[in-house]
Amino acid sequence: MKHNKSKFILSWVGRIITIFSIAFVLIKLSTYSQQLNIQDIPSYSYLVFIFCIGLYAFGNYVLSMAWRLLVANSEYTLSASTAIWVFGGSQIAKYLPGNIFQFASRQVIGVQHGIKNNVLLKSTLWEIVLMGIAAGSFGVFLLNEYFPSLMGYEMTLFAGLIVITGSILSLIASRNYLKACGLYLCFFLVSGGIFSLIFFTLNDNLTPTLETFLQTSCYFIIAWLIGFATPGSPAGLGVREAVLITLLDSPSIEDTLLVAVLVSRIVTVLGDMLFFAISSLFRPKQAVSNNSLL
Repeated sequence: MKHNKSKFILSWVGRIITIFSIAFVLIKLSTYSQQLNIQDIPSYSYLVFIFCIGLYAFGNYVLSMAWRLLVANSEYTLSASTAIWVFGGSQIAKYLPGNIFQFASRQVIGVQHGIKNNVLLKSTLWEIVLMGIAAGSFGVFLLNEYFPSLMGYEMTLFAGLIVITGSILSLIASRNYLKACGLYLCFFLVSGGIFSLIFFTLNDNLTPTLETFLQTSCYFIIAWLIGFATPGSPAGLGVREAVLITLLDSPSIEDTLLVAVLVSRIVTVLGDMLFFAISSLFRPKQAVSNNSLL
């Protein structure tokens, strides 16, 4: 009886967090759309934006598979569908003020479906650490701006940093954590690439090269990291945009820079909502049990 009551309470807590999350996202989308001048955006760009929304939803899938690996390091083995449901159903809560509600929501949904609190907490801590390491590693591509002598050695430094990080993880943690870190690197390549694609689509006067595309992507990743690490900033709202504008500010692109930043935020929000909608199709029919594959 007590177990059923606890499950009922958890269920409603999860629903309330989800409802408030969706409402907050819709309010933010409305605010962003009002700041945009649609006439400044070429009509063909919308096809690129739609592609980017789908690509960011895929990025969320990558994150859910990384989280699955972190949970699987314990006594639980989650199916891909269960990981998508729990991760996708909670991720939308990151837009609530506080920058912690995605983790709180995942805790609620996970416990509701049979995963122990300590397992969920441990996976969350590792997720924060590994995402920080993965995002921070892209900072080496920006060192040449401050240390010109390093120009041309960025890829070597990046590869060396990855090897060192992987070696340390192999010594102190299981292979699953190493795989998860690799997936986080893939996510940041996707999310950074999305911003670069939007940025250069809106700047017809700029011809992107591999170097400038990668550099712009890294600016986004570092901005994401600063927003992620800022206490109380839901999904880095405002912080990420401010950092991007500061890093990329240039008289030649100032007209389209703000538009690109706002569009990229709308694209990521819609990508999160799309993945949330997709994840709702993967609701498991039974609770997770130890060493079981649902």
